[in-house]
Amino acid sequence: MKLPGWLQRLTVGFFAGIAALSMAAGVRADLGKAEKDYRIGDYENVAKAATAAIEDKEREEQWRVLLVRSLMNLGRYPEAEEAARAALRRYYYSVSMRILAYDAFQYAGKADDAARMLQEINELGSNRRFGYRDAETQVALGKGAILLGADPKLVLDNFYEPAKKQAKLREAWLAAGQLALDKGDYSLASRQFESGLKEFPDDPDLLWGLAAAFAPSDRMEMLVRLEKALEINKNHTPSLLLLAEHSIDSEDYKQSAELLDRVRKINPHEPKASAFKALLHLLKNENDSAEQSRLAGLKYWTNNAAVDYWIGLKLSHKYRFKEGAERQRQALRFNPDYLPARLQLANDLLRLGNEEQGWQLASQVHEKDAYDVGAYNLVTLSDKIKRFETLTNEHFVLRMDPAEKAVYGKDLLELLEQARTNLCAKYGLTNHGTILVEIFPEQKDFAVRTFGMPGGENYLGVCFGNVITANSPAAQAHSPSNWKAMIWHEFCHVVTLHLTENKMPRWLSEGISVFEERNADPSWGEQINPEYRQMILDGEMAAITNLTSLFMSPKSGLHLQFAYYQSSLVVEYLVREKGIEPLKQLLRDLGRGVPLNDALANAYGDLDRLEKTFLTFAREKAREMGPDLFFKKKSGQLDLARAKAPAINSMPQEENFYALKEKAAQAMEQKKWEEAIPHLQKILQTYPAETGNGSARMLLAECYRELDRGEEERKLLAELSLLDADALPVYLRLIELDARAEKWDSVSRQFERAFAVNPFLPQIYTAAATAAEKTGNKDRALDLHRKHLAQEPLDRAETHYSIARLLAAENREQARFHLLNALEESPRFRKALELLQQVTLQEAN
Repeated sequence: MKLPGWLQRLTVGFFAGIAALSMAAGVRADLGKAEKDYRIGDYENVAKAATAAIEDKEREEQWRVLLVRSLMNLGRYPEAEEAARAALRRYYYSVSMRILAYDAFQYAGKADDAARMLQEINELGSNRRFGYRDAETQVALGKGAILLGADPKLVLDNFYEPAKKQAKLREAWLAAGQLALDKGDYSLASRQFESGLKEFPDDPDLLWGLAAAFAPSDRMEMLVRLEKALEINKNHTPSLLLLAEHSIDSEDYKQSAELLDRVRKINPHEPKASAFKALLHLLKNENDSAEQSRLAGLKYWTNNAAVDYWIGLKLSHKYRFKEGAERQRQALRFNPDYLPARLQLANDLLRLGNEEQGWQLASQVHEKDAYDVGAYNLVTLSDKIKRFETLTNEHFVLRMDPAEKAVYGKDLLELLEQARTNLCAKYGLTNHGTILVEIFPEQKDFAVRTFGMPGGENYLGVCFGNVITANSPAAQAHSPSNWKAMIWHEFCHVVTLHLTENKMPRWLSEGISVFEERNADPSWGEQINPEYRQMILDGEMAAITNLTSLFMSPKSGLHLQFAYYQSSLVVEYLVREKGIEPLKQLLRDLGRGVPLNDALANAYGDLDRLEKTFLTFAREKAREMGPDLFFKKKSGQLDLARAKAPAINSMPQEENFYALKEKAAQAMEQKKWEEAIPHLQKILQTYPAETGNGSARMLLAECYRELDRGEEERKLLAELSLLDADALPVYLRLIELDARAEKWDSVSRQFERAFAVNPFLPQIYTAAATAAEKTGNKDRALDLHRKHLAQEPLDRAETHYSIARLLAAENREQARFHLLNALEESPRFRKALELLQQVTLQEAN
């Protein structure tokens, strides 16, 4: 049938419209597939699909976006630049395209064109602000505003947050999270990325962002997110780079090199990968290869300050602060306004002891960017440190809070000198320059000075070489540790870092320091315990050459402490087998740039044999702990110390450590002290080295105390005081018992132990001063009363009177001063008034 003309035209138009709609649906479907392929990392096919779509005159701007991004992910920066220019010609008013072009021009080395993009964004945003209402453009305007120096808070509130609400745009969460990362606000960054993942749970970029936010504080959480991101997109370069960085931090250089090779197969010109490759060469003393890798990272963007910044940052993480500082200076020569390099240089100089310039640089960064958390933290801290007071001698500058300085500053300086004398002589260090030591009464201030941000609660002190930072006992809340052991540990780092020029693995540095703690005092340093014993026997030790990995991503706080213990056990074994000289040779070789494995082989021979013989040594040491006890907690497991041992549920319960403890605890809870004693004695007979509040010796002492068997209690506590450097309740109880029994020498000894844990306990000074007087040491008694007074005690009047009484015969002026202060505190203090009258009468005569 032939249709009328008008109906033919209408029908043709109708079917043409249907065809057009079908074609449009096909294009949208193709675009959706391309976006999915991009998300899973198939950048090559996305680039081909986008190129074909553009050649077919597809009008969707997203095709151009995918093309530029894919080319940049593949390292084809000149092509990405051309694609961006072509896109700008078509989408002249697009702010989003200009932000993308800004990145493309930067990576292609076209700095002037990149700067022009920002200028145009500024003009478009100013002149057509109300024409840009869509969420995508809002995010692009926000990014441009940040690059132009806008207030980050305003950008978050006025651009990114509205974009989230308007369209649930993933780029809004990415931009907000990246902004927080760039400013060092990792808490805010994690919240932004977690919020985005609720909307886009399988987005690799958001997963990487959350991993990066966890990186400074929780490496295990970081690794979980990176694993998921790479499951989705095996070519996700940011995730591979963060994983490579973690491997570098863990000193697993083989794995990091493999990861960087994966990155470079995806993108041969990735600047950060080239920077990390350069770092790996530097760590192996391959300077020429390092420079080649560095230059590869600068092939297109020839003055990219980030390349030297990344190299320097990781050198500083390896405690090579001088080299790190020089890299930051090079970054600033490329770009004087590159604030990350300026802030890192500030941190490097502060860790090198160049405080004046370090604080100045931190202040400059803060002036330019008031929202950078690291700079703000440092500037705030500098004001606090200005209120510190200083003690000095030929070798040390000790900086402390004034009130704390009066209590234990002199003792701390004397201890530093003792450590210097012993350890420098032992290891042959003849010149270390002046060492700056800063003690912080607030943990957050220690963390900022040490790490640049709050956190690091597991650390008591840190040594950078010529600078030691440490928490004071006041910063350690309710569980203070022995500050003398900590200071000895940190000064040992001074020695080993100087001998190796800071070129040593973390495990060896920590291992020697813990080992030397135990050498200085058997109660110091990490000791074997039931948990460590089982970890050794259950095969949880790392290989010697991979020990640093235990520090970087421990499963728990216990595993972190075990890393210290295993490291010290390795050093103990090395010294026991061959003495101190090979260890000194190892340190010298590392200082000359010899790789660790080669240096170990030079000093100790075949590494496979070393691993095997050390493992045998460690297992023997574990089995020697409580040899007649079983230490398994779970039913059905075998104790590896006894290959033929029965499972715990069939073994005699009186032989199981935990079963004996449980029986004793049940008896004590019911106040059946006599029933608890045999269980605790059985533990003590075969495991006498146990320490801690829950140790058999401590519990047994409690039983004796309740039974009024004071001498037996005292004997047990005295034994425990020699084993445990942190047993403050033990020392306090012994001071009480010994003062009552007038055992003044013992009171003095227990005071010293308590003082080394917490010197801010007023109750320890009165008994110790009395002990000093009773043993004829008047100067010591005066010193103790003055330390007591410096802490603003409740019994100020009594303390002033005690000082005056000791001074009355030889320094009446000072005696009068303290008596008047005593009477000011307590006007009816009869003894003070009588002594004042005597002093006045003596002066008159």
